[in-house]
Amino acid sequence: AAAPLVHGHPEKLTCTQDISASAMIMGQSVQASAAKTVKIAEQPCGGTINTGTAYSLTLGGTENKYVVDLSGTATGTFATKMTGSGTVCDKRTTASSDTVTFTA
Repeated sequence: AAAPLVHGHPEKLTCTQDISASAMIMGQSVQASAAKTVKIAEQPCGGTINTGTAYSLTLGGTENKYVVDLSGTATGTFATKMTGSGTVCDKRTTASSDTVTFTA
């Protein structure tokens, strides 16, 4: 899957702020990019994700802080939740390493 590329301060985002391609953040349009690859370490491509199971989400080649969003899923929370603009986001996390953990 391709991950959108955004330059900014993830800790300034709100939990509901749109981060999809072409959304506006700090006066700039979010740009889609295929430069990064996202994969679930414990599953082959097309594998089944089981509710209640913990997985490692890997974003290859990360050199900056980034945001990962699970808002499109019915379930799913991150082990480390994003704290944005004074709120805690169950469906978003920020990280600067290549791997984050979530529970489906």
